[in-house]
Amino acid sequence: MITISNINERVPRDAQFVTIADGFGITEIPNGYFEECHQLKYIQMPDDICKIGESAFRNCRNLRSIELPKKLYSIGKDCFCSCIKLKFINLPSTVHHVAYGAFQYCLDLQYVNLSENMKYLSAEIFNGCVKLRYLEIPESIREIRYEAFSECRSLVGISLPKTLTSISYQCFNQCLCLTRFKWNVSSEPLDPYITIDSYAFLDCINLQKVNLSESSVYCLEEGCFSNCYNLEIVLLSKKTKNIHEAAFQNCEALQYMHYDYTYENNDSSNTFYDIDLNKINYFDDNVFRNCTSLKSIKIYEYQHFRQNTLFNCSNLKRISLPGNFYLHDCDLIHNTTQNVEEIMIRSEIRFISRDVVEKALVPCVLSNYNLLENQCTEDGLIPIQVFIEVMLFRDQKPDTNDKLIENLFLFLKEGPSTISLLL
Repeated sequence: MITISNINERVPRDAQFVTIADGFGITEIPNGYFEECHQLKYIQMPDDICKIGESAFRNCRNLRSIELPKKLYSIGKDCFCSCIKLKFINLPSTVHHVAYGAFQYCLDLQYVNLSENMKYLSAEIFNGCVKLRYLEIPESIREIRYEAFSECRSLVGISLPKTLTSISYQCFNQCLCLTRFKWNVSSEPLDPYITIDSYAFLDCINLQKVNLSESSVYCLEEGCFSNCYNLEIVLLSKKTKNIHEAAFQNCEALQYMHYDYTYENNDSSNTFYDIDLNKINYFDDNVFRNCTSLKSIKIYEYQHFRQNTLFNCSNLKRISLPGNFYLHDCDLIHNTTQNVEEIMIRSEIRFISRDVVEKALVPCVLSNYNLLENQCTEDGLIPIQVFIEVMLFRDQKPDTNDKLIENLFLFLKEGPSTISLLL
């Protein structure tokens, strides 16, 4: 046993059992003080210590447990980083600040009790804690910073407070055992623009259900659920307005995205769609790219779509469109239309725009000529009637654009029986 009464003296690197003496005015553990003490197994500290500095116990490979001082206020950057045998940590209620990466790569860490006076979880605080299974986050926490739980591969559950205003970049990246995620947010949040940040749940390959319906999430940022291959059900908040680039890219099992769960009651109904999000204003590039289990979608007039939103949704069978909606120089349904069995434009012919015909109806029909004789508007028109009216004669004069004439020729060539329906 080594007893330390002068904190300015260097502790031996081979120390195993250490006591910091009480009554000598020691209130702080300096930066790197026990760093690389590979044999350290036990440390006793007086309650007067209020600060533990940066990397103070970094790479103490045999430290299995530690009782923190009752007056402790702050824990420095990388303080317990790579303490690979540390199994549990209890932060006293006096702790207000735990810095970047304080417990990252504690490979055996399984239990953590957080202080109720912490306002945020620092970046990478538990990054790489591969045995951490569950964590309850106190109501005092307002923010979880980037990569806080990245590569916590055994994490099966986490309780998030209603006071939380953001889930940051790669926060739960590669949490391979996480199967369900629910976030309730106060009806009167401190920040009205609550977000799930870029790649927050990237590569959570066993995540099956996400429930944000009782949250106030305004925005889903780039790639936030990308590569969640087994994600089947997403319930969004009605306050969510924007879904950014590749948010659900490669979610191959995704088959339901609504505001509540009514799937079982509507599965066989022609009025039910796998994706029906009438509160969303903006879909960015590749939002549903490679979501190969999606079978139907309903689109609304005020929604803005960018490039390849539905790229390679190869099992999409039913599409419901408004007469007009915003397509920003995009190919909305590229590599998607080969299995479409129904396309319905919820409008009379006089309200149907050229964009809807040229960028949605025509690609579907040219990929599947069985659609040629199916009604596709509220007033019972078939695609070729819509094409001729909207693309050729809407402005009281023929449009001689070569591409339009080519499409008309293909319509007539592949569906000759439709000619009689024009008479």
